[in-house]
Amino acid sequence: MNTNIQTFTFKSQNVRVEYRNGDPMFCLKDVAEILEIKDAKSRNFNLNQKGVEIIPLPTKGGIQQITFINEPNLYRVIFRSNKPEAVKFQDWIFEEVIPQIRKTGGYQVGQKTTADDRTGLRQAVAALVGRKGIDYSSAYSMIHQRFNVEAIEDIPAEKLPEAVAYVHALTLHTGLTGEVLDREPLPTPQPALPISGNALYDLAVAVRYGAWAIQMGRDVSLPLKQLGCKQAVTMWTVWAETRSRLKAAANALEALNAHADAEHAEKISPMLPEIRNLSSV
Repeated sequence: MNTNIQTFTFKSQNVRVEYRNGDPMFCLKDVAEILEIKDAKSRNFNLNQKGVEIIPLPTKGGIQQITFINEPNLYRVIFRSNKPEAVKFQDWIFEEVIPQIRKTGGYQVGQKTTADDRTGLRQAVAALVGRKGIDYSSAYSMIHQRFNVEAIEDIPAEKLPEAVAYVHALTLHTGLTGEVLDREPLPTPQPALPISGNALYDLAVAVRYGAWAIQMGRDVSLPLKQLGCKQAVTMWTVWAETRSRLKAAANALEALNAHADAEHAEKISPMLPEIRNLSSV
């Protein structure tokens, strides 16, 4: 049996994944079953044969030749399905599985951070509690709500810097109940990057228009595909691969906008939900 095979579970359905040179190869049969595509032969998907591997695996019927496909070919297969489940599956692949594989070399369900990983966050929470006069339970409840987790260790490792920045922003915020000032308010902190309000606004506008253009590319990809346009799959793939990046860009802009002057912050704030909406289905 191939020791490089891992089995992931999506809504009680298994997806076998095999790694070649660190890159994931997905079992075509498993993917087709999730997407409710009956005929899962590789020739039906116009796949790039450089991203197709035939791997002998033991099954109940004996050793069988199983087809595995790389990430670009996976996009082509997902693009073929019109089922609502395809959207949920693509979100799981693009926003959870692929980013974790690229970051850690593998995918683990429910992977938790260690106490050492969370040292910076604990220090930030201690500062928040001391500065605002609130209890630890309230501080951690705000973090749980912000990152939609039940426990701090459930925050992904790559999100910990964002969590620390969020707690620092709470510490600087003047509207929390229980705040007691023992001195004059601290001066407004300098931006994390040497960037002016105008430059930050221009960056936000560029991201918004980029998100808009990518979304329009996705919307026209299907009719273009039906017309035989070879770039249709690429347009859809660009949208699929960029969605998580656009959401991350919106989060980064939000963090920077907290340090912007009032005039530019007021103009940038409405763009952030628009960028997030454009990166959603």
